[in-house]
Amino acid sequence: TTINILRDITLRESSTIPEDKNIVIDLNGNNIEALLKIQMINKGNLKITDSKQTGSFILNIRGSNSYVAGIVNEDTGILTIDNNVTISGTGYNFNVINNAGTVNVTNANIKERSQTTGSYANSRIIYNTGTAKVSNSILGINGSGSTSKYGIYNAKGIVNVKDITEEGSGEVIYNDTGEVNVTGINKVETGTFIVGRGTGGTINIKDSNSTVCNALEVKESTEVTIENSTLTKTIYGTVIEISGNSNLNIKDSNIIQDYSKTTTVFGGDCCIKYNSTGTLKITGESTITSAKSTGIYNSSTGTIILGENDGEVDKTYPCITGGKYGIYQSNASSKLNFYDGVVIGSNDCDSIYQYVTMTEEGYEVVKTIDEESKTSTARLEQKTVVAQIGENQYYTLNDAIQSIQETEETTINILRDIEILSTMDPIEIAEDKNIVIDLNGNNIESALKSTIINKGKLRITDSKQTGSLTFNVTGVNNAYAMGLVNESTGTLIIDNNVTILGEGTYFNVINNEGTVNVTNSKVEEKAKPNGYNGYSRVIYN
Repeated sequence: TTINILRDITLRESSTIPEDKNIVIDLNGNNIEALLKIQMINKGNLKITDSKQTGSFILNIRGSNSYVAGIVNEDTGILTIDNNVTISGTGYNFNVINNAGTVNVTNANIKERSQTTGSYANSRIIYNTGTAKVSNSILGINGSGSTSKYGIYNAKGIVNVKDITEEGSGEVIYNDTGEVNVTGINKVETGTFIVGRGTGGTINIKDSNSTVCNALEVKESTEVTIENSTLTKTIYGTVIEISGNSNLNIKDSNIIQDYSKTTTVFGGDCCIKYNSTGTLKITGESTITSAKSTGIYNSSTGTIILGENDGEVDKTYPCITGGKYGIYQSNASSKLNFYDGVVIGSNDCDSIYQYVTMTEEGYEVVKTIDEESKTSTARLEQKTVVAQIGENQYYTLNDAIQSIQETEETTINILRDIEILSTMDPIEIAEDKNIVIDLNGNNIESALKSTIINKGKLRITDSKQTGSLTFNVTGVNNAYAMGLVNESTGTLIIDNNVTILGEGTYFNVINNEGTVNVTNSKVEEKAKPNGYNGYSRVIYN
């Protein structure tokens, strides 16, 4: 049954649509305004439309300690709003629509205009515990000074959105323990697109191209999937922020921070700020791009996974790019599993700062510097020999050292640059061994704490006088990490223009209990405090 509205009217009484009724209200270009505390309660099938596409329904709503709704759609109700209808709520502590049933909003404008009144200045356009579908519509979060303003507050239901535009400023979708599915082209210019703060919620963004102010802010325990989508942010700040123990899966998608001004390295303005104990997995033809800052900033103990551990290596995707760092890991217990793709940073910062935990079997991380483009690039390459003793060649420095059975002086020639992962075993030189490591103009970079433990006689030299040994290690508070450990029985000699460098926080470059002789060489520290005191000691003796 269709009810045609003939002129502007004021509702002075609440109304209820029974479960067995199917009613269409055609605003016919007119406006309905409901007075204070007047509600429309739907238990049946209700459609609010407008054949002339200029009408509106204004609800004056004021709650106190609890929220009051203008339109209540009960669990048996089906509510449809379409054809350019405007539904607007004004007041405080209110829901424009409280939905426990099914709501379908298509080609409509739904707005809140909350008014500040003490601690009650809160509003939600749709409060959902049922199923809400919003497409090709405007969510207007236009309240003045309210403390909490939401477009869709999904307490425990299902929300499907497609092609929505935000007006005003607030949190467009807030998900507690429910499910949110996003598709289509969405525009959020001033607020946060999706906030997940509950336990057990899910957020799925698929086949979507969205321009956002802030894309995602997820806390607690939420499962987030982004697939075949693009999220672009053109102003200062982080695109995606994940914390708690939430998981984020990105597949065949582009996350872009396209901010033109130079910004800081750390978490406030990176593309993805990952502060979760869960897993961030990036697969397929995905790109994470921060034009001026850091692609991924990981400050927690969570795991970042690039690609699939499937025996094959794609050297192109995923692609992580930062104007400063590609991936910056500030937590010594974080993990980075690098199976596919490429990581790019600036050459005055780095492609990957600190740790690579695992790689595809038979592969290792190789970093290259391009002075022309001023970039540092990290890719996976098949392992090749790194060290040689006489005619014998070895794939790791540790293999070369452990192969030595003699007690007389034995020289290991380094054949190329080496990266030692944080998951590798420390290199131990026995008390009866006499070993010379000739860097041969190459560089060794290690993320392994106590990379070399010397109990015998060790000489680190460089016949070409251009090589270096860098320890990138981080301790916690007063528990100092160590790069090179020289025990009480050990004799350590460093000479011939070798550079020994320590980077990180709370570390000793060399921890000496025996004898150390440094001649014509450079031993230095470059502590990176990351907001803390960057305690470091070149030689702890």
